[in-house]
Amino acid sequence: MQLKQNEFGMWYQSDIDYDKMNKRYDVNYLIRNSKTNIEMAFLRLGLLSAFVPYEKLRKSKILELGPGNGILMASWYSKGIKVEGFDVLDSIYTTIDSNSVYNIKWDILLAFDVIEHFVDIDDLWKINFEYGFFSVPHPPKEGINSEWRHYRPNEHIWYFDDVAFEKWITAYDYLLLYKGTPEDIIRYRWDMNQPNIMTYIIRRK
Repeated sequence: MQLKQNEFGMWYQSDIDYDKMNKRYDVNYLIRNSKTNIEMAFLRLGLLSAFVPYEKLRKSKILELGPGNGILMASWYSKGIKVEGFDVLDSIYTTIDSNSVYNIKWDILLAFDVIEHFVDIDDLWKINFEYGFFSVPHPPKEGINSEWRHYRPNEHIWYFDDVAFEKWITAYDYLLLYKGTPEDIIRYRWDMNQPNIMTYIIRRK
């Protein structure tokens, strides 16, 4: 895999083999991680509610990109919060069409383990949203390499640390409200001794 950097310091795969890109979800992976997904759904809701009050969340237009097995949508719905889903892959949890994704003004955009899969990552900014809530793999301190668990040619196209991420969102007039690794309490491999998944919450200026 050949990696290049853009002007923000974000690494990307420059030799994508489109024939090898995943065209569907790994159903076994979704089933295997169902319990973890439930735990993360409520952890994410708790974190977001520190920045957007619960009563506002209940009235918000919320979009999740890449809803996977739909567990977050169902978990939040159980708390009175409706989330629409959209995926470029075939998914029964896609609840709106692509026109609605770009034509609706969203209060909150959710993208967990998603934006690293974008071919053109700046497509994200075609969506009109006030708050964004993201989780992405955090590169290891020794640098991106084939031994890293998130090194996945033709699947993970983009790689960025928190410095590059903040430069990127700032260029598009967003503020960084939060960065941290709360999901590592659930998803962490304790032999790593460094961040695994970085979480960000941003807001339009």
